[in-house]
Amino acid sequence: MSEQIKYRTRVAPSPTGDPHVGLLRNALYNYFLARQSGGQFILRIEDTDQAREVEGSIDRILAALNWIGTVPDEGPFKQSDYKDEYLKLAKELINKGHAYYCFCSSERLDQLRAEQAKNHQAPRYDRKCRELDKAESEKRSLTEPHVIRMKMPDDEEIVLRDAVKGEVKFNSNEIDDQVIIKSDGFPTYHLASVVDDHLMKINLMLRSDEWLSSSPKHLMLYRYFGWDLPTFAHLPLILNLDRTKISKRKNDTSVLSYKAKGYHPLAMAHFLMFCGWNPEKTQDTYSFADYEKLFSLDRVGKSPAVFDIKKLDWLSHQYFNQDKIDDVFAAYLVWLGDKAENTEVEELFIKLARENHSAAQAMLDIVRMRADYFTQYSATAATFFNQDKLGQLSAVDLLQDGKIDKVEAIKALELVKQSISKIEKSWYDEKSAEKRSKQLNEYFRQVQPAELSPAAYLHPTRVAITGEKQSMNMFEYLSVYLLMDKGVAEIEHRLDHAAAILKNENN
Repeated sequence: MSEQIKYRTRVAPSPTGDPHVGLLRNALYNYFLARQSGGQFILRIEDTDQAREVEGSIDRILAALNWIGTVPDEGPFKQSDYKDEYLKLAKELINKGHAYYCFCSSERLDQLRAEQAKNHQAPRYDRKCRELDKAESEKRSLTEPHVIRMKMPDDEEIVLRDAVKGEVKFNSNEIDDQVIIKSDGFPTYHLASVVDDHLMKINLMLRSDEWLSSSPKHLMLYRYFGWDLPTFAHLPLILNLDRTKISKRKNDTSVLSYKAKGYHPLAMAHFLMFCGWNPEKTQDTYSFADYEKLFSLDRVGKSPAVFDIKKLDWLSHQYFNQDKIDDVFAAYLVWLGDKAENTEVEELFIKLARENHSAAQAMLDIVRMRADYFTQYSATAATFFNQDKLGQLSAVDLLQDGKIDKVEAIKALELVKQSISKIEKSWYDEKSAEKRSKQLNEYFRQVQPAELSPAAYLHPTRVAITGEKQSMNMFEYLSVYLLMDKGVAEIEHRLDHAAAILKNENN
């Protein structure tokens, strides 16, 4: 039995801003294939295009990988640190007859592309400098601006054996003589990535489908250098719902944006893992141990995946609701602590968490049933703190636009007030918020007189307690407020306030 190959995999983003969700999907696939085989997952920063580099990008890339849990085993390595190595190897290709100096000006190349466009031809270099005398070119390169181009062979079928796509064939006559060293002496992506992957001993190359058309150039470089090929696997693109390429105009593509909004990191991992891959049998949620066991390239599809934000929202809700409330509570406080500025509601929650841990945690336990990620948690928690609306209550609100009898409503408010004063914390204190709510519901159902209509009983009291015409039910609200130090007194005050509004109506 042959020994399993230990894969050395990598992701190689450019430091041009916030990391893209596509990068994180590729990182996850690379990470689990390395883990499965006992190999290494490497981070390389492809910064040869210095003009496009954005300060702080590398830190943001690391933050995204750490958030999702794909921590690199090695790196980050920077391509710019190896500039001299690329130039040396490019000149080696010239000496072998596989590359050449090109002295064409940018003006000439622009004119050439314009003529080709006018004649409906594919844009490509016309090889004007390809047949220049080698000695003359070498001499001119010492004083004249130039690039170095790789020679593509004529009339050859170049075959890529891809672990996802299968066998893919390319006609060499349709492929340009690619620039491999730019006029500033820095390598282009094509040369640098091949050299780096060889020197770093990358033997499994996973990358997005958009790089498939570049594969024959890379295959030729491996051949020209006499290096062993890695296994190639091109992953399906991620598209918008309308099947266009995912972009910032139609979706938020920044990984850190989702972190900042407070999405569950395992939900993001699940969402991105399924942007191209499906196991034989699916389940609602997955751990990293599950992915390490289940992930395989033969289950990666060839068709593009779709970025459906509603699916991500749903997954975030599922993962947060399967977690222990202690863990969600701790994560939410960390998230609040990481924010540059908190909202008024969030500051009130932090204060409550300091003063009454049980009440704050119970509040969050209720909130997570109605929200998908932490930004929504904060918005949903507002109903617990928004007392301004209590002063805006009217008899119309309490009586549901006249559908409820005023006398019955006043009776119901008094009944709830009396019932609350008889509740002992001990019989619901240790249960989950959902169980406490159900127990309170059962308690009030038992004390409700048969002659009092459910609408008259539930609606005015809910509006009185929450200040909202449309909100969570009063039992969920009470399950939190009754844990507060002055919670019973506050609820009694609100019930009295509502009763006074009704008694004073049309006096």
